[in-house]
Amino acid sequence: MAKLNKHGRRRDPRIEAAQLLGKWTSLAQGHVLMGGNCSCGVAGGSLRIEEFEQQILDYLGSKHALPERVGYERGKSGSLSVLLRSITTEPESAKWLPVLDDLKRTLESFEEVHRTT
Repeated sequence: MAKLNKHGRRRDPRIEAAQLLGKWTSLAQGHVLMGGNCSCGVAGGSLRIEEFEQQILDYLGSKHALPERVGYERGKSGSLSVLLRSITTEPESAKWLPVLDDLKRTLESFEEVHRTT
């Protein structure tokens, strides 16, 4: 049975992957504060969000089988951009929906909690 979006339409993993690619590209240009909101008063530094890319891929890889053809190797290599681009070019397949759902929640977390202005 096809999965439906909140508007009752069939979900297309290719479209969702393209949307997440845009979100990732935008977020990867930002920074996260490290220790800046801590009540201890110690000032922290910041890291580029793209520096968390391998951790995000490892999280996804621990829950889902990520194909080696996208260059993913646990703890060593991979690219969210390459993964998402590969999904946009594949024939529509519901197998990607759980991966995209987990990635969407992860990126939304960065967007809501960690992004600085």
